[in-house]
Amino acid sequence: MGSGNVFADLGLPDVDKLKIKSGLVIEITKAMRRLNLTQKAAVRALLFTGQS
Repeated sequence: MGSGNVFADLGLPDVDKLKIKSGLVIEITKAMRRLNLTQKAAVRALLFTGQS
């Protein structure tokens, strides 16, 4: 039976950071799907500064 943290089960270093990062990726992916954004469109939206 696993520990509930796949990164710890694999014996990887910095398991807490890896779990946080993977959670962020999951939430970003959910938001992109909900907003029907491609990866390219999401990058453009994040890089937008409002300057012309």
